[in-house]
Amino acid sequence: MKVALFGGAFDPPHIGHQRIAREMISHSIADEVWYVPVYKHPWEDRLKKWHMVDYNHRKKMVELILSPQTYLHEYLDVSFTYPTLLQFSKDYPEYDFSWIIGADNLPAFRDWDYYREIINEFGVHVYPRKGFKLETDIKGMNLLNDFTEVVVSSTMVREFLQKKDGITELVGPKVAGYIKENSLYHAKS
Repeated sequence: MKVALFGGAFDPPHIGHQRIAREMISHSIADEVWYVPVYKHPWEDRLKKWHMVDYNHRKKMVELILSPQTYLHEYLDVSFTYPTLLQFSKDYPEYDFSWIIGADNLPAFRDWDYYREIINEFGVHVYPRKGFKLETDIKGMNLLNDFTEVVVSSTMVREFLQKKDGITELVGPKVAGYIKENSLYHAKS
């Protein structure tokens, strides 16, 4: 069985994440998509990820976006891609794993630890993101040219919330309700 691991902060998860998973399955690139929320971000200082909402909230929001053939799986360590893939391969040897990234990750992909091993041993699928070119000279990456470009981002959702704008169209009603009920992403005074 082909499983695409979809790692990310999911801070918060949005409709783009859901669409990517559905398209991975509908295009037969993966039989299942497993969301793997970042437990501890490896570059929290460099990328200012220390302000992420608590892991348990992000995990719960991912649970709210699950659909058929999508699942939540945990990797409770610093979330480097290659060790994550190795651990899942060890824990589930019956599955053929690959990794999903957005085009926004392409410019820095060569900086990832073991980026060549990730591609060669597992495979990387790259979905289009608005404002980022879906092209690379890195051999072996699967550029998902037939996918609908993802316009929404978690940053956009947080910015909407800071301005007190509605987010239901960006995250769906379940996640929007969860954010409201738990008073997440408060506007700074």
